[in-house]
Amino acid sequence: MKVLLVNPPIREWAKPNCFPEGLGILASCLKNAGHKVEALDINAFRYSDGEVSDIIKKADYDLVGMGGLITAYKYMVWFTEVCKKFHPEKPIILGGNAVTPIPHLILKHTKTDIACINEGEETIVDVANAIENNQSLKEIQGIWYRDEDDAVVKNPVRPPIEDLDAIPWADRDVFPTKIYVNNTVGTINRRKWIDGEWETTQGKTRSFIVRLSRGCPYRCTFCYHDFMGQKFRMRLPEKVVEEMEYLIDKYKINYFGIGDDLASANKKKFTKICHLINKRRPGIKFFTSVRANLVTEDFLIMLKDSGCEMVCMGIESASPKILKIMNKKVTVEQQRNAVRLVKKHFGWVDATFIIGYPGETYETIQETIDFCKEMELEPEAIFYATPYPGTWLYDEALRRNLIEDEHKYLLSINEQGEKPAVNFTDWSDEKLISIKENMARELNAWNKDFTADGKITSKRIK
Repeated sequence: MKVLLVNPPIREWAKPNCFPEGLGILASCLKNAGHKVEALDINAFRYSDGEVSDIIKKADYDLVGMGGLITAYKYMVWFTEVCKKFHPEKPIILGGNAVTPIPHLILKHTKTDIACINEGEETIVDVANAIENNQSLKEIQGIWYRDEDDAVVKNPVRPPIEDLDAIPWADRDVFPTKIYVNNTVGTINRRKWIDGEWETTQGKTRSFIVRLSRGCPYRCTFCYHDFMGQKFRMRLPEKVVEEMEYLIDKYKINYFGIGDDLASANKKKFTKICHLINKRRPGIKFFTSVRANLVTEDFLIMLKDSGCEMVCMGIESASPKILKIMNKKVTVEQQRNAVRLVKKHFGWVDATFIIGYPGETYETIQETIDFCKEMELEPEAIFYATPYPGTWLYDEALRRNLIEDEHKYLLSINEQGEKPAVNFTDWSDEKLISIKENMARELNAWNKDFTADGKITSKRIK
């Protein structure tokens, strides 16, 4: 059957630089099962709503699927309406972070027929096979769907995939990969949180992100840690480096984002990856992320010797009180040691912070400011605490009645906590914004301002 996979727009203030790996993997799975796959990458080409409507009107498909982050919720509502307008009988399946924690809202407020819960590699094939053969969906694990009477059916959860290396690599031919590799990712692009522009690397750096794991062994209260499965799993180092070699040979990649925030969670495997890079592809540069409580000098030396140019850290706060509420499982002293060591070996730290958490006061914010001044640390980004479905923070917002209408709230949330979506503090929204702006100014952090027409002006603001 013909399956159309759709990548919604994300971070439209920045150039498209994050290849839709999840959808690319689904494309490989579908092709391996004998189905035909086409892609509509709205994010890569930045199609207008009118252009998307025209494309869908003319599209020939049997099943359309879209996945994305929770910030794609509003787009999913609009897009499914367009699909049903022109192809009312063609089924729609939605998945990803935008769907897994809130399938009840997805099925209530969008025109989708099927909500995919957790990992979709096996699920999408089962759904496509069932639709092709006119079979019922009732035996397919990992979905909620509408039956013939428009009632919602909740099928059992599909167990997580134990062996990540059994999953095929993403199909990078069905999506416009060349657009993504030319837009630099990671710490080499110092404006990645601002407008995605790059200057010194243009025409020189061809970048790509390679993932190491799924799930998360930590339980930070602001993070949706169960996305892509309920348990932490890592790929074999050899398979990670094989994929890197493929990307180097086919797309001339010379700069990688390796892994996720959990590179240091299994130092043995990550060290093996670095050793393989040195042995098989010396000279390749990369960045990665680490947790402050897992940083050691030996580990940083090994990273740098292997071609790592920078590590990222989500410090979030330097207040013991706020760190405890965040359940970060890290101390201020561990953060102090990590910043000192990273600066020693890499010169600077790509660190991000969150402001406005439950329990935030002038004193807790001052603790963070004092920490940054002590460590001579300029934040790369300061985000507002934003509750996303599936997190403790979201449940706390509901408990406090700070979110009265979930659908309306999800339609309003923006990327990266650019503006306060929910205010957990005792301050007014205007006061919270002022405090954040003053903090950014005092610490010479990047600052993002929105003009009346929605455009962004950004700069270091000291």
